[in-house]
Amino acid sequence: MKRVSEELGVPKKHLKETSKQQRYLAVVHKSWLKSLIKHLKLIDFIEKSGEIWPSPEEEISSSWMKIFITVINKKNCKVIPLPRIRPVRDEEPFLFPQLMQYIAHTNHVGLWKEAYKKYYASKQNKETLLNLTDYNKVLRDVISRIYGCPIINTCDPNASTENSKQIDMHLNIMPVVCAVETTGAMFLLHVPYLEYNLNDCVTFSPAILDNSYTKSLFIVYQLLNVLKDLHERSLTLGDISLNDIFANEDMWLYIFPQIESNLYEEGDIKARKGFSTIRDCQRMGHVINHKLECEYCGLQAHDKVKVDEQTLEELCHLWIFGQISNFTYVSALNELSGRVLGDPNCHYVFPWVTDFSSRCGKNWRDLKKSKYRLNKGDHQLDLTYGNSQSQVPHHVSDVLSPITYYVYTARRTPKSVLCKNVRTVWVPAEYPSSIQRIQEWTPDECIPEFYTNPNIFRSIHDDMDDLSVPSWASGPEDFVERHRKALESPIVSEKLHHWIDLTFGYK
Repeated sequence: MKRVSEELGVPKKHLKETSKQQRYLAVVHKSWLKSLIKHLKLIDFIEKSGEIWPSPEEEISSSWMKIFITVINKKNCKVIPLPRIRPVRDEEPFLFPQLMQYIAHTNHVGLWKEAYKKYYASKQNKETLLNLTDYNKVLRDVISRIYGCPIINTCDPNASTENSKQIDMHLNIMPVVCAVETTGAMFLLHVPYLEYNLNDCVTFSPAILDNSYTKSLFIVYQLLNVLKDLHERSLTLGDISLNDIFANEDMWLYIFPQIESNLYEEGDIKARKGFSTIRDCQRMGHVINHKLECEYCGLQAHDKVKVDEQTLEELCHLWIFGQISNFTYVSALNELSGRVLGDPNCHYVFPWVTDFSSRCGKNWRDLKKSKYRLNKGDHQLDLTYGNSQSQVPHHVSDVLSPITYYVYTARRTPKSVLCKNVRTVWVPAEYPSSIQRIQEWTPDECIPEFYTNPNIFRSIHDDMDDLSVPSWASGPEDFVERHRKALESPIVSEKLHHWIDLTFGYK
């Protein structure tokens, strides 16, 4: 809200927060909005005298109107450029059965492409090198592709653009009349304003959908049409929720796409490369030099042989004889046990191996005890489970709860998701400020991102600082590198089987 007030000149009393982070409701004068749309010029804001926010029964003055303002922060980094827009044939809109047939065909083609990349293209020892592009340039392209709206640059009027004549916005996308670009952000101004979203419908008026099967199908039909249209523009709708889907009285949808889902940052790219390097570098044709470093990713591979379709017994033998790393073996155990990366209910688990008090480890974690037992202490567990007939003392099977997962990833998770799953009230200070504090606080195990992904330490929230690293680390990249070396150290390798038995094995 502060950014909207300072950079657009909209007073805070004219703004209200919504259920979605970085989306605000504003009351603006029509002449202010007209200057932006017609003349591509940001003029001084006209303040409303008297009551700004009328009660629901009262109508707003004819000279004023409510609009949504979406804020997208600009960044100084590189991203993958957008793919070319697919050529679209002039055709009538699909009926519902035709649309379902189209989706089935598209999914079938997509599965074949994935299989080709995995089983054939990966054997060609070729890697496509992408020329990364400026984040803010791609952000402008995404906005133009979705909305085709004018973009007003307040710093350089010559950089402003008018409506795109080649792009028509989909009828189910929440319209943007114009975008305003400042030094720090892009502001999307949405008209018309709608009062209720689908979350309100299912929460307060579920009978609207319960009484009619056709209405639910109509909603699905509209959502699929939006997905189809954005895919044809080589874009994605993103991870939207019911709070992003607004509806009028006729159940016609207006959807807010997740713009950032189309922007793959350099840090995320490196993180994905780092994770795939551990398990898939050689499979993808990357060259591993004599130092066991991937020449493409620049990261330590640690593995001496390929990991492809081995059985658990074969993987175990490779690990015992030092042919694959601890990380690779634990990753395989997670996969074989049914855990899924990114799923809060069953995300990959890895051991905490040190308390980070020094760069070289020193205070190693006791891998013969679960993290839960280490945190609670034997005396406390004796009191807790002493009279229990059903539970095994000193051990719990839930080694990573969904709440802990969200706390770990709080810097990269939207506020709305955190408020839904961790605390209903947004209080950034309630989240651990450093990786040492997380390790000390949690009774749960670690996640692989703390061994591979420096980006997980960087906050997307204006009011939450980055996750701090120990004083001996120069930054997240240095910490991740050292943390991974600690996992692969001889001390951990000699005792890791105890932790495996506790987490995945007979104990």
